[in-house]
Amino acid sequence: AVVSTQSTGSLNEYTRSAHTAEASADFTGKKIRGKNQTGYFGHYEATADAEAGIGGAIAGAGAASTVYKLRERDGEVNVGKSYTNAEVGAGLGGYKAKAELGVDVVNAKGKLGRNQEVSANLGFNVDTGVEAGVDGISVKAAGLGFSVGRNMGISTPFGGVNFKLW
Repeated sequence: AVVSTQSTGSLNEYTRSAHTAEASADFTGKKIRGKNQTGYFGHYEATADAEAGIGGAIAGAGAASTVYKLRERDGEVNVGKSYTNAEVGAGLGGYKAKAELGVDVVNAKGKLGRNQEVSANLGFNVDTGVEAGVDGISVKAAGLGFSVGRNMGISTPFGGVNFKLW
């Protein structure tokens, strides 16, 4: 089990502030190590963070549990993942207000290049919200939505695919 709190000096695109507070807990059941990969049976995590500054404010919290997680250097696969997450914020770099709730039979993500990634999931979700900023926009309602900009993707209540272009 890992429980941590952190205060960082990183610059957030929404708040343009270096004031960050973060707390997280990570509990892992049975860990299986391979040559270039690590598998986990029973992985649970929870996070909360908040930032405020002259440029705005942002806050979020979430929790997830996974029956089996396989992590490699260039990606990961989750089987039987349930999650909930909420974020709200506004600042110089954009705004967001979103809530996520879902259960994935399987989801996967992997690197395609230096900064490019692909992710896909198959499951059920009712993700709802809007996000707009310097990297693009994302809109979802009851699991149906799209992203245009740095992240290009489409989502349905039963799955989706997303490409991070840069």
